[in-house]
Amino acid sequence: MISGTDLARIENIDQGNQIIGENLERMILGEDWICLGLKLLCLRFDLSSKTMDIDRDTPEGKAMFQRQQQLEQYHAFRQIGRLTLLQDLHISNQRSNTENERSLDLRLGTNGGGLEGLETLKELKRIEFHNTKQELSKEEVDWMVSQWPSLNCIRGTYHPDNAKDEDLAKYISEQQKN
Repeated sequence: MISGTDLARIENIDQGNQIIGENLERMILGEDWICLGLKLLCLRFDLSSKTMDIDRDTPEGKAMFQRQQQLEQYHAFRQIGRLTLLQDLHISNQRSNTENERSLDLRLGTNGGGLEGLETLKELKRIEFHNTKQELSKEEVDWMVSQWPSLNCIRGTYHPDNAKDEDLAKYISEQQKN
């Protein structure tokens, strides 16, 4: 597992241009990162580990789960958003065969996600997400294209509904041609 302390140790290795890590809960929710010059970041993690024991069938449990989820999302987007030189971002879920697949919600905040936290990634050329249960819309795609001028690749499962996923894939293909 890579922690904030481990990142401090590898800051000067390969000029700190890339990090590939798994089980990154401590890294995301812990201390601020110091390898701010990263160009490639591959994250395989699950943000639901702290919320697994919460009884989501009760109103109190559901509210607690949502608060924890929002806190985790905020910290994750805040950390990644500090990587202003990032060109390549890959996000996947650590446990791809579970019902509790939860990773970063790449929807806009008005739609329940936290995508705006990544607005500083002006050098981003590629974003990929796999096994993350995204529910993107054209609004998020338009936001990505307008905020990340270098972006030329958006890849992943955009929506769990196959028809919506196919529509978004076509829309993204059209946007990337322009």
